[in-house]
Amino acid sequence: FAGMAGDWAAYIRMKNLCMIYDKVQDLQSARSTLGKHTPIPTRLAIPLLQAASNEDNEELQEMWASLIVSATDPENKFKLQKVHIGILAQAEHLDAMLLKRMFINSVSTGSDISISIQLPTTTRMLEVSEDEVRYSLENLLRLGCIAYANVIRPKQIDDAIETAKKVMSMINVLFDEKDEIIFRSVFTMTEKYRR
Repeated sequence: FAGMAGDWAAYIRMKNLCMIYDKVQDLQSARSTLGKHTPIPTRLAIPLLQAASNEDNEELQEMWASLIVSATDPENKFKLQKVHIGILAQAEHLDAMLLKRMFINSVSTGSDISISIQLPTTTRMLEVSEDEVRYSLENLLRLGCIAYANVIRPKQIDDAIETAKKVMSMINVLFDEKDEIIFRSVFTMTEKYRR
């Protein structure tokens, strides 16, 4: 039985990687980088492929594909790090949707520091419960992708900005279609949206 379960798991991981590979090809073709790439160092490629192979959600597979394309694009200034792999590996589908929504809102409003989440509006738009949004926000907080405005004390600001630079660098790569790395600092939320 163990051998069959292992074969099944290997099949699912291979199927997921094939789906991500197709998305990588599509993105490279759209960006005119097909056939032009910089290899990902082995110390990063192995954990990246292991983590990506476990993802069966299509939207998160697209994010893995974007991460791979950006990391292998010789024209892109994005530098893949283990933290990027770890964050994406621990993200849930709703986390990705919320980050994307926050990123789009920050670009449209020009806000670099503070993004407010309107819980009723967000739950309606994403068709999820308030609890699901709260759990997702707590996961993003745990991953260092966001911070509550009232939690950051002056001595923590430099560390928070450094973490935010890494996270936002990855988010910009995943969501910015112009292949530009746009610096955004810390996403914060006001206390009134904290449970």
